[in-house]
Amino acid sequence: MARFSFVHAADLHLDTPFACAKVDSLQAGEALRQATFQAWDQVVSACIETGAAFLLVAGDVYDASQKSLRAQLRFRQGLERLEQQAIPAFVAHGNHDPLDSVSATLPPPPNTYVFGPEVETREVRRDGRLLAQITGVSHPQKNESRNLARLFPPPAAAGEALQVALLHCNVGAETGHEPYAPCDLEDLAGAGYHYWALGHAHERRFLSRAPWVVYAGNTQGRSLRESGPRGCFLVAADGTDILEEPTLIETDAVRWLSTQIDVEPFSTTQDLLDRLLAECRRLQEKGAGRPVAARLILHGRSPLYRELRRAGHAADLEGEVREAAASWTPFVHLAALEIKMRPPLDLEALRAPPDFLGELLRAGDDLTRDDCLRVWEPLLEDPRFNRSKLRSVLEELDWQDVASQAKYLCADLLCPDDSA
Repeated sequence: MARFSFVHAADLHLDTPFACAKVDSLQAGEALRQATFQAWDQVVSACIETGAAFLLVAGDVYDASQKSLRAQLRFRQGLERLEQQAIPAFVAHGNHDPLDSVSATLPPPPNTYVFGPEVETREVRRDGRLLAQITGVSHPQKNESRNLARLFPPPAAAGEALQVALLHCNVGAETGHEPYAPCDLEDLAGAGYHYWALGHAHERRFLSRAPWVVYAGNTQGRSLRESGPRGCFLVAADGTDILEEPTLIETDAVRWLSTQIDVEPFSTTQDLLDRLLAECRRLQEKGAGRPVAARLILHGRSPLYRELRRAGHAADLEGEVREAAASWTPFVHLAALEIKMRPPLDLEALRAPPDFLGELLRAGDDLTRDDCLRVWEPLLEDPRFNRSKLRSVLEELDWQDVASQAKYLCADLLCPDDSA
């Protein structure tokens, strides 16, 4: 038996447009535009620097089926670097880049094997010795609804070499993604493979350790929902044994980070501005030398509530922080300033009297999630809006928080100033 390592990467989403980010800086815009490509370059460098025996890419190489020529060229350039080091690469396409999507006439280099619509097995040999067998399949078209995991045959040489399965799929019901190529953990765990290299979920997950069933997550965060380090896994093996938990190699070129700030201690806008900039500096340090795209969330009760509610005040504060942090090296891009602060009011006291405000606040206590969603139903029927995306956004909202903010707003507008 021989010791070796391999790299498991997934969900490169090359040429992601980052349309969700508020970018008014050429520097930040260019950094985001290049981020997925730089992350892919880091994956390739990790393979070379660690002497990996092979690379696995578990789907969604590209961000869309109408993949750009630039993305295809950059992916091929990375594969060519691996070929120069005699490192084979195995690629299975997913729901974002199925086999029937439009591609340029750019055949992969000889070291790369792209799995087709049928399950196949390929070998990895070193000095004539069989190290591993890679079994995989690609999504033939968009919105794959079949359980592809059940198409994987029992490995023929399970005792002779490491058996690796490569698949882009949705395991279980709570990955946070659409259920393409749906399967259950039991479909994977009982199939006879030593390591399942999965893609689709953008968060790293170890679904099983005997056998190993692993989501590598994505190589570059694409929004504030994908915060923290992103990367690929380095997996060490000895024959048919995985020696230890796969090691994360960070590859993200821009890191998305969020933090919450309690506004209660601040009595002036200048104090608050100073704290926002200090938090951006702290996030810059957490970026570990890379640019950061940040979200700052203001919470707590503060007399600054009314000031920041005035037209343009919050936007001006956000712009001031964004402009200052954009000049740092590495820069911090303020992607969002979320104001969830409250006025310094005692809602319990205001809820008690039998007046209009008290009745309004008590009615607000009885609001349910369904009541809130019902208000938005006309928009869901409006053809000008993307119904599925709007419903997804509404489903994710913290309606309890929305109702709480509405009650504080009503109380601030209706109660006399001396009620604080």
